[in-house]
Amino acid sequence: MERRVDPADGGSYTFQDLSRYYAKQYSKQEIQHYWNSQCKPLAPNTAAVLQDPDLERLAQAKVCFCPDPKTSGAAFTPIFESSSGGKNFASVNAGNPKKLKVGGGTINGQFAQELRRVAGHDPDSYSPAHEALLRVAVQAGTARHGLVQAPASLRLPPCLEAAFIYLGRTPPEAEQIAGDSGRGGLVILDIFETKSRPYHDQNVAMVYTVGPQRGFEPDDATFLSKVRLVGRNVAAACHDYNVQRSSQAPAIDQVRLCLVSGGKFAERVPKEHVARQLVLGVMDVQLAEWIRPEAMPEIEFAYDGDVFRKEWDAVVERT
Repeated sequence: MERRVDPADGGSYTFQDLSRYYAKQYSKQEIQHYWNSQCKPLAPNTAAVLQDPDLERLAQAKVCFCPDPKTSGAAFTPIFESSSGGKNFASVNAGNPKKLKVGGGTINGQFAQELRRVAGHDPDSYSPAHEALLRVAVQAGTARHGLVQAPASLRLPPCLEAAFIYLGRTPPEAEQIAGDSGRGGLVILDIFETKSRPYHDQNVAMVYTVGPQRGFEPDDATFLSKVRLVGRNVAAACHDYNVQRSSQAPAIDQVRLCLVSGGKFAERVPKEHVARQLVLGVMDVQLAEWIRPEAMPEIEFAYDGDVFRKEWDAVVERT
């Protein structure tokens, strides 16, 4: 049965699937017109990327959703909690493809300010370490797949105990990011040195990722496919770290994921579509056969109008 790409989220569906999903919003004639005029046939080389998560393994999923911060008098979900929640915690920073720096505007700037103020980090020290780690991952002209640890010869900032880079689970995925100047989907795990952890000992890491920007992509579908890659690589990198870490290294039990590539970076793409792709990317990994469930951290979605919870529920209902 033919499957086509829905430009609303970049996923692939049969006409029957699409009809069921849009039945409450549009007439049969409108859905047929949308299918004929807007939904493109699925290209053979994208089938593996766009396939639906296997909801038969939904019990493997480990997710939770941050409450509305206004209930506690805050404007936004905090980057790190000031009191321990009983789990080793990491927070996702939406970084910058230029020099892979920590600082500037949006959440990247908030990370810089908070890490400097609370834990004494020098945000400027991250960029040279991140760039050097990327060179390690693409040395000899070949991108390395899987989780790659910074070698002992690589000088890390004093605030870090270790660092890892993840470009993709397979060689083609790693090559895609290595060859993309926008670095959409790159993930770096910055593991904090014990005395440099913000607020308390259980804030153990920053998960530095780079999301795509709609203005630099040829179309919405390409942009959204790279957003999904961000969700996938964040979950996979943290899982693989837990599998490979030494007994002395801290586990990552929970990861707070914000709306990477949302807001101005999405331009006209609705934030619901961005959130949906991040959800799908997390599902791609958490529901996969190859993972070790005990090594998979819980993904905690930051509050952004409760869009993550709504899209998670919609994906479960739709797929």
